[in-house]
Amino acid sequence: MIPAGHALLDLVVADALLEPEKWLAVRPFSIGASDAAGYAKIESVEKYVRAKLTARDRPFTGNPFTANGHAHEPGLMGWAGVSHNTKMFRHPEIPEFTATPDGVDVTPTGVVLLGEAKVKHKIVEGPTPAERRQVVWAQYVTGAEMTKWVWQALHPDTHRPYGEPQMHRISFDPDLLAPVLVIAHQVRAAMIAAREFERN
Repeated sequence: MIPAGHALLDLVVADALLEPEKWLAVRPFSIGASDAAGYAKIESVEKYVRAKLTARDRPFTGNPFTANGHAHEPGLMGWAGVSHNTKMFRHPEIPEFTATPDGVDVTPTGVVLLGEAKVKHKIVEGPTPAERRQVVWAQYVTGAEMTKWVWQALHPDTHRPYGEPQMHRISFDPDLLAPVLVIAHQVRAAMIAAREFERN
């Protein structure tokens, strides 16, 4: 959990559970961890910009797969010993950079730790490159040093968990973040320019 008075609480934008409409309204105008997960190629910046501008008119509200994943988040975070989270945080200096990690804790010494939960319909060895970008983005936004990445296999027919959850500890990797950040700044600049154009 986040103790009262911790600086991270000043960065809360909206709570997806308590303020779902506000949370959904902010997403098209910010770059979240799910966006950053796809930022793999600098030459695809225009495609990423189009995706964000299109999302303002057709915001993504989820599907059966995301709903299934959300249903398992609290249990997986509890298994990993991380407090479940539904708050969206913004970067302290760049408000358009946001993240809603599945779990957040602050140690007695003030260190921020995150949790990320995934359900899989096949056996995996660990996070994909896109999932690692998602993790490092959330770490960057919140100032976290480590993330417990937890995944649970689901039966392909019943969609019920089978086997024990698995966990990887992922430390903040500035080298992984660097190219993602280059793309994100370009996308952000285009988003701001589009907003100014509409105002005028």
